[in-house]
Amino acid sequence: MTSAFFSTLISVVILFSAQLWALPPSKYIVLKNRIDQLELAKSELPSESIELIKQKQLEIDSLKLELEKQTLKEKVMIWNQMLSRFTQDKRTLNSALEERLGYVKLDCNPLFFKNENDFNFWVIEKVKNEDQLNKRLSFFSQKSDVIQSCINGIMDKGRKVKINTKYTDCNGYYGNDVKYEIDLKNNFITIDLKLQLIYKGKAANRMTVENKIEKSKPCIKTILANQGIDFNLSYAFDDVQKIKKPDSIINVFDTVSGHSNSENWGVLSEQGTPNTDNFICTFITHELMHRLGLGDKYFDPRCPGRVLGKGNDIMFNTSMPPNLARLSDKDVKTLIAPLCKN
Repeated sequence: MTSAFFSTLISVVILFSAQLWALPPSKYIVLKNRIDQLELAKSELPSESIELIKQKQLEIDSLKLELEKQTLKEKVMIWNQMLSRFTQDKRTLNSALEERLGYVKLDCNPLFFKNENDFNFWVIEKVKNEDQLNKRLSFFSQKSDVIQSCINGIMDKGRKVKINTKYTDCNGYYGNDVKYEIDLKNNFITIDLKLQLIYKGKAANRMTVENKIEKSKPCIKTILANQGIDFNLSYAFDDVQKIKKPDSIINVFDTVSGHSNSENWGVLSEQGTPNTDNFICTFITHELMHRLGLGDKYFDPRCPGRVLGKGNDIMFNTSMPPNLARLSDKDVKTLIAPLCKN
């Protein structure tokens, strides 16, 4: 977002806030407003006024240092207070997104964030509670053109779609059944997946394996929330509870001789290498995406012509930190397509 646009937005918000509360502006806003004024004044100075430009820049740098002392929590509280009763029209919201200005709608009111860093305490940090997860889901759902385009095109908002199809990859070399349910709940695209787990490891390791899988659930849910999708995973081990009509049956091992796949998970280690909690989260997410119909994107000599993924695409690489794991827009479209079709 340009400095001029941001300055205009701040000024308008301050004007409305003053009318609504008649309170003196916060220190953060005073500093930010002053910096914007100095930036504007500096830009209007003739290029030959070298000393004046330096003087303005020194003052700006000093104020910026002071501004950074304001904590992220304080800044968020300030944004929330100013915008909780300030209505933005749809064009302005869309413009904000195009300018990479994120926002969350809380109680039908937009909560703005200047940049991605201002949102990191929800985006990067571990989700600590359901409210925080909902804020994250709201943010990415509203930010995603793919998600919003689908929601806007759904004619029957109460429709639930049951998927029952086949997924094949590598010219049929790989494949599995694809079964899950998808619908629109609370204006979020929601995917429900039910698993029957069959434990095939050592009895002594059973509790550790169960704890690690359970511990991965919030992490998996967060990865999908970062795509704007509300993902509900339910499961039970077959010797404890029989899931009625499970979508998939998964064999759970302590370790696997090769690599885990969509039907066989090695939870404690793979090829003799212990699995970290982060890796368990990302590899299970990767395998679950196969159960939802997504294909691999890493190089495999048995699969000529495969389109390879990049960087933090979870179908390409399961070794990145969970907070960085992403799905491509194309894969998100594949997941939600059955609901988007009218």
